[in-house]
Amino acid sequence: MKEGYFIYCIVIQWFEEKDNKRMSNRLIANYIMFRDSKTKQWLLGYAKKKIKIMVKVRKKKGYKIYYKPKIEIKFYERETWCIGWFSHCTIDVGQSDEEVLKSFRAFVDRKVQLNLDNWHRPDERTCRNDRQFYQLMGAFDDWRWSGVDDNGNKTSPPCRCKHCKNQGLIRINH
Repeated sequence: MKEGYFIYCIVIQWFEEKDNKRMSNRLIANYIMFRDSKTKQWLLGYAKKKIKIMVKVRKKKGYKIYYKPKIEIKFYERETWCIGWFSHCTIDVGQSDEEVLKSFRAFVDRKVQLNLDNWHRPDERTCRNDRQFYQLMGAFDDWRWSGVDDNGNKTSPPCRCKHCKNQGLIRINH
């Protein structure tokens, strides 16, 4: 796909312990979307800022961080929607709710077809092959789609809460 936004996968891995219990290997994989292409150096600086915040929060919770966190960054794809944890988001450019829902349905249909073309089952159980599989986390069921209001209450999709607005995003939870 040539149109859409630039989506990168940033993986951060570190070791930690709490209350003298054995160290655990922690891993965060985030997909993040930008309007423009970013250099690896820029993305590395972005990830390091996020790590500083993460370390500060983990230490406040009583964790000891061991070893310098390892960062892996790669370009994932160019697309109109970016995956999150049981949600997808897109950049808010003034779309109406109807335009957002139509765009998301087209995106979901595209990814379902990609999975079928790659010999994966429609119920999202992957077949054992090396072909690309896109995890939709239930997005193919439009009855799951929702948003939230500024108080965290579930609403009709899409989500245009203050948190999404502050990030310049529109989100659909599912």
